[in-house]
Amino acid sequence: MMPARSASPRSAARDLRTAEWNVDGRIPFPVDPFEIAARLGVEVHVAPLASGVAGFAVKDDGPAEIYVDSRSAAEVQRCVVAHELGRIVENRGADRIGHVYRRDGRSSAAAESWADRFAAELLMPEAIVVKNWAEGWSPERLRRRFDVSGPAMTHRLSGLGLI
Repeated sequence: MMPARSASPRSAARDLRTAEWNVDGRIPFPVDPFEIAARLGVEVHVAPLASGVAGFAVKDDGPAEIYVDSRSAAEVQRCVVAHELGRIVENRGADRIGHVYRRDGRSSAAAESWADRFAAELLMPEAIVVKNWAEGWSPERLRRRFDVSGPAMTHRLSGLGLI
């Protein structure tokens, strides 16, 4: 069940995680964006993509699809799929979606912000990150818990004002 469109990427990610990753009132970690995509009827294709392209989402007269570069590390692929799910949620109801997520900085920062914040909250929920940090968890332990890359975890901790 796709959550209702929200102006807040944090709320949209929380709603999606609760609807699609909730097991008897608990959210198990790590969150699997591939499984969430499947539950939403979004097919994920892992294949070699053009240089500099981490992934993309498309919807054209049918269900949305996500493509992710097979040469990326598994943790990076998870973040890319979560990011593209954010694009799909953000553009829910649109007949067509065409979005490319580039590694090389050519993607607009403004265009990426909503999906980046969505992906961070989907995979690394603020409340859990803050709680674990307060309990003395290291960035490496947090990275392993949420199954994300070191840079993604550092960026999340920095964005939350924890480092």
